[in-house]
Formats: sequence, structure tokens, C-alpha cells
Amino acid sequence: MSRKIGRKTVYVGTIVGVLALVAGFAMAAAFQTGTVNSGQNGYSANVVGTIWAGGATGTLLPTLAPGASSNTCNAAPGPVATPYASSFSVTTGTSLTESLYFGMSASGCSANDFAEVWTFTLPQSDLTAKTYVDTFTVSTTWTPSGGTATTAVASDIVSMTVSAGTPGSTTVVLNIVVDYGSSIQPTTISDLNVVVSGD
Repeated sequence: MSRKIGRKTVYVGTIVGVLALVAGFAMAAAFQTGTVNSGQNGYSANVVGTIWAGGATGTLLPTLAPGASSNTCNAAPGPVATPYASSFSVTTGTSLTESLYFGMSASGCSANDFAEVWTFTLPQSDLTAKTYVDTFTVSTTWTPSGGTATTAVASDIVSMTVSAGTPGSTTVVLNIVVDYGSSIQPTTISDLNVVVSGD
């Protein structure tokens, strides 16, 4: 014996389905364009075993958010036989923000290019007077506006020298700026990963 489904039931079910679909798209868009923790939306940060692993307590995971680039690439697109080398110094008792620019497109890094920015934060408790040497490797796949899907890898050896200074609160913020080579935001960024190896 078959039961008839009323027109109202079908109508309500359709509306619920459409709302769920729209909510799903809205959630996906938020992950793609808003601040996200590492590991969401196909983006990941592998920093285990390095000073950049998110604090001695493991509570400061790197974060990711859209941004804009500068006009200088610290790391050009790869693969390259030898990564570029960047260095900076910090004295305990002071704070420092450093930005490194990874060019993913052959057009290089230009002011106001669209970028995704990984932000690493280190507190005083993580730092001892020494030089930390780490290799940052960024890989990403994106579709430029009006173009086809592109995959690129860029790598940079980053040397951070910590000197002992006065006791106090020291915070080091390192921004890894992933420059996509155009001021126009890519149509899609299907993956974006950073791997840190070294100290």
C-alpha cells in the first residue's frame, strides 16, 4: 500500500535541503577567506620537532589568513637546488615581527599581490640564546582568475639568532607570506601547505 506525500511536505523538504546546501557553501567560503587554524580546508602546517612548533606547551599553532604581499621575494618558486637564505636577529626582552615573502608565480612578488599569510608566534619561554636554522617549504595548488590550475613549491632557509638581553617578555612573530603573483584573488586555492624542518 503506497502512501501519498503531500505537496507541503515536498516543499518544506526542498527548502530545508536548499538551506543546508547554502549553509555548506557559506561555511566553505568562510574557511577559504577567513582566518583558519592549520589543518582546515586542505591547508596544513607540519612543524613538529622545530622551534616553530607552536610553543613549548604546544598551544600556539600557526594561523592562516588572507593578506597582501610586498615587492620583494625571499623565496622564489621552485623546485630549486638550493633554497634562498633569510636571517634575522632578536634579543630577549624585546619583541620582533618579521615577514618573509614566498613567490609562487613566475611573475614574482609585487606590492599588493594577493597572498595567504602563515603566522607563527613564539613566546619568551621558547627562546634560548642560540642560532636556530630551519627550512620552510611552501607548496600550493591554485587556479588564477581566468587561468588553469597551477602547482608550485618555494623554499627558504631561515636563520634566527637569539641573543641574551634583559629579562622580560619577548615575542617573535614570523609571517610567511605566500604571494600568488597577482592582485586578483585566485578563483580557488585547493591546497596550501608549509613544512618546517631543522632546529
